[in-house]
Amino acid sequence: MEDLELRLEQQRRRIAASIPGYLGYRERERRRDADRALRAELARQYSAQLDRLTELQRRATDKALLSALDDMERAGLKLQRFIDRLRTASYGYAGWFDTATVREVELEQLYAFDHLLAAGIERVAADVDAIAGAVDAGAEVEQAVEALASTVDDLNRRFDQRRDLLAEGKKAPPNELKEALEVEVPPSPAFLALADLKVDDALSYDGIDYLVIAKVTYDAQGRAVYAYQLEDTGTDRWLRVGTTDGDVALFDVVDESVSIPPAEMLEEAGESFRQTGQGQAKAYIVGPGGRREGMAEYWLYASEAGSRLWVERWGDQVRVHRGQPVDPEQIKVWTRK
Repeated sequence: MEDLELRLEQQRRRIAASIPGYLGYRERERRRDADRALRAELARQYSAQLDRLTELQRRATDKALLSALDDMERAGLKLQRFIDRLRTASYGYAGWFDTATVREVELEQLYAFDHLLAAGIERVAADVDAIAGAVDAGAEVEQAVEALASTVDDLNRRFDQRRDLLAEGKKAPPNELKEALEVEVPPSPAFLALADLKVDDALSYDGIDYLVIAKVTYDAQGRAVYAYQLEDTGTDRWLRVGTTDGDVALFDVVDESVSIPPAEMLEEAGESFRQTGQGQAKAYIVGPGGRREGMAEYWLYASEAGSRLWVERWGDQVRVHRGQPVDPEQIKVWTRK
């Protein structure tokens, strides 16, 4: 069960990397809102690709690529219908939204479908890129358009499966989803900028400017996580960037005592947190004290509302951090020259 809980949280974080504000479906009161918010954001991002395709139709007309225009129009209509389905989906009476407890296997499949739909944005973008290249070259436009149409057909099929899961509890074959989940969402430029921050770089978030005064690089069996200590108004604040799960969160150190190893469930300021991960990592530190390294133990937690706890032990020192996930696109970075 612990492994499944960890997988679910990792899947949710992976989706949140491309769908800002994605919190998942743990809380019954928020499930319908979470579903609507996800579909609205997906529709917005797919619409941006449709706009690109429409512009390419104009370019194809200017270049007299008349044989490709009908195919481009059909592909555009197919993509538009998919976007309309995202915006207006209705499941009838779907008891899944109102049940007190969601079965883990159903939640895992729903996250899988959400991930596939989010990953589809990059697939469609790549197909539109290929069409742009074909239009510029004046050759093989029909083949590029056919690839886009095939991608949209696959996305419609995934959306049908997602609808069947929500409305009827009908699950997809696990092996099919396992293979489909090999599709990865490439990290955004904004995320890559955060993963490459250095001491003395600056950033701005939510109206506050920060200076990076220390950087800790954690190497946990080849998985890199970066933590940046931020200087603003005296708060011990940290930005944590996970390169494996795409998670970005802003933390403050809190005055909270926990036993080591901490329990599976923790309470902090009246909120319950469930453990989502733990481990050891080699840590490399760059900061005011120069460069040093050591071993750190860590425990990660998440609440139903999406808040985070990060418990860390360095030797005899234990620190507890509390924070919230943040959208990398909302962080402005200034790098030192």
